[in-house]
Amino acid sequence: ASMSADGLRHHDEVLVMMTRRNLLALAWYDAPRPGHLPAVQRVVEELHGTHGKYGLLDVVVRGTPSFPDQVREEGRRLIETTHGWGGVTSHIIEVEGFAGTATRMFLSTMLLMGRGRASNQRVFARAPEGCAWLSNVLSRVENPWSAAELEQVYGEVRAIAPR
Repeated sequence: ASMSADGLRHHDEVLVMMTRRNLLALAWYDAPRPGHLPAVQRVVEELHGTHGKYGLLDVVVRGTPSFPDQVREEGRRLIETTHGWGGVTSHIIEVEGFAGTATRMFLSTMLLMGRGRASNQRVFARAPEGCAWLSNVLSRVENPWSAAELEQVYGEVRAIAPR
């Protein structure tokens, strides 16, 4: 597949990642392992290179929130590298209970490290709200998305079972 082609970009037991135009959709079935966030960063760099501004639909379906130092470092590098690129991320945390709380805390920490980029990122519990917000923010870019289109991509990425 050519580098700018839409479609499935990563598929293992932890992460399903797909692109559509200037949108990257991620579905996590466990906490990132070392190497996952650099893989995300490579695709983000490509989207930014092709489209400038881009959207990220980041869905945490389930998983045990354990973030070893290497993963935290990779997260920090991802945030620092993409700082100021005009990316907008909607985090949809579907994990419930303690795991969901821990995941939200980890994300909040990561967002704070992003030096005030939090206006470009929001955390939601459900897809419709997350898609509506992302659609509203992405309405001002060259490749806008409607909430319905985003919900369709959400459905697509969620329909692919982890390996």
